[in-house]
Amino acid sequence: MSLVNFTLFVISLLILLHFFSFIRFNLIEGASESCDLDNDPVYLAKTNAADIKVMKEQVGDIKRMRDDLEILKDLVAKNTDGVKKMSDELQNQTSQLTGGFDGDTDSIPKMDGIE
Repeated sequence: MSLVNFTLFVISLLILLHFFSFIRFNLIEGASESCDLDNDPVYLAKTNAADIKVMKEQVGDIKRMRDDLEILKDLVAKNTDGVKKMSDELQNQTSQLTGGFDGDTDSIPKMDGIE
């Protein structure tokens, strides 16, 4: 009986802790008082420098992506040419094997008696 009571106690405790995790306030250190950093030139200069550094990295990433895109365009163009050449060669080979198709559908035999 005591094992059942202990198990119920543990489950109840876990449920209570779960509910308290939803209503717990997040404490951010130093955020309880208002600060006047928006007017501090040193803080603004550091923030701007950090923003400029991030933007510079993003521009570098865009340049690398543009270069990769150019390489990809060249590869796709070469691939397209290769597929076209393979298709033309396959068409030539099948035409040689089958005698080709001259577009005359009258010489193709018709099926009769299926009506």
